[in-house]
Amino acid sequence: MQKIPVLLTSFIRPQFLSQILSILETRTDIEVFFASDGPRNKSDKVKIDYCLKIFKQSKLSITQDNLILHDKNYGTKFGIKKNIDWFFSKNEYGVVLEDDCIPSDLLFDTMLESLEKHKKSDKFMMISCSDYLPESQNKSKTFFRESYFPMIWGWASWANKWELYKLEIPDSKKIILNTANKIYGRKMSVEKILFMDVFMKRFSEVNAGLINTWDYSLMATTWRNDLVALQTNFNMIVNIGFGKDAAHNTGKPPNWVPKKYNFPQPSYEIDWIDGDSLMYDKWLAKNVYNCKIGEVLKNQIKRVVGK
Repeated sequence: MQKIPVLLTSFIRPQFLSQILSILETRTDIEVFFASDGPRNKSDKVKIDYCLKIFKQSKLSITQDNLILHDKNYGTKFGIKKNIDWFFSKNEYGVVLEDDCIPSDLLFDTMLESLEKHKKSDKFMMISCSDYLPESQNKSKTFFRESYFPMIWGWASWANKWELYKLEIPDSKKIILNTANKIYGRKMSVEKILFMDVFMKRFSEVNAGLINTWDYSLMATTWRNDLVALQTNFNMIVNIGFGKDAAHNTGKPPNWVPKKYNFPQPSYEIDWIDGDSLMYDKWLAKNVYNCKIGEVLKNQIKRVVGK
């Protein structure tokens, strides 16, 4: 049986880790790699040690080659990158899950088939199985669609594609304009202007170290290399990482965060990809990435006050 490599990243949330392990333990067709950032203080050290104990006591097959525990804290931005670098140094391809992303059982079957089928493709940066588009908005009858937005709650990629990844975004203006032209057309429009302003600000915040995250850099890498994400037209991840124990999202989840799984209907075309899905990306830009007038006004104020 061919096993699919799965990177499970963890930190100081044993209650989340236990939930995702209960799912992974039911699978005999996966090989789990475990990575944890290092502690910031003594309290972190206690929780990290407990997470490691939970992992080692699980029913999963564990070897020292499948574990990486950092001895210092690198933070989300650099720590996750180090974990993924390590994972793809050992595997041709694989699935990446954070400890708060609870997958449906269908995710692994979908990922393995798709990773094999598209491993020689020059189009796809990654595969995403978390879909934020509401079912009521999604009229596609295909299993997948193409998207300029790589969603990282339950995703997979290939080692040769991850090699393209760069944390720095020195070419923001060029790649944002190029992507805006693809999504909105070459003529200027209000939507296009909002999109460009919001992402110029976000990418500048990444470059300045004001955003401690790695996923905007994945988006920039995708755009820079004229790639897209292979996005499922249904959701296979429920993210439980909101509230006091969250890494970033300490409040209530936004309205667009899926609360349940949904699954393809028998009528879905499995072997055909909906490439005409720009209207879905426009919805994501507006509702998930907040490409709205109010956000642009906030950006202008930040620029004036130097933030």
